[in-house]
Amino acid sequence: MRIDGGNQPGYLVAYRAMALAIERAKQSGASIVGVHNTSHCGMAGYYVDMARKADVIGLLFVDCLPRITPEGGTEAILGTNPIAVGIPSDTVPLLFDMSTAAITNWVTPGSIPPRDVCIVAVGIPQVIVAWRSRKDRALDKQIETLILFTF
Repeated sequence: MRIDGGNQPGYLVAYRAMALAIERAKQSGASIVGVHNTSHCGMAGYYVDMARKADVIGLLFVDCLPRITPEGGTEAILGTNPIAVGIPSDTVPLLFDMSTAAITNWVTPGSIPPRDVCIVAVGIPQVIVAWRSRKDRALDKQIETLILFTF
């Protein structure tokens, strides 16, 4: 199923998309829902936790706008591209939520970000984030590829 978010807030669109994915997975055993034309959806773990609580496995892959500069680069060409997984369990919640970037934002005023993960433009309070390893870039490309297959 493909959902056009109509440029609505990502929080609303992602919630509805996961609700539909859960409903369809319960009916047929599996479901893939692709979403486009929307914005930031917040904490990815929230949506896979919806699936976990509904007793289905939830997977969420996000392709974000470019904010990440690959190591050795000079401009942002990749997104932070979060991944989240929620798995039902009779004991403890099994949840995983991560960004594929070393860090996603640097918001502490006046502090200096770690040199191994950031390039800071002098006089500009914006941080360009670098990757930690080639594995991260490979993982990012896999996410983008999976997302392309939903459209």
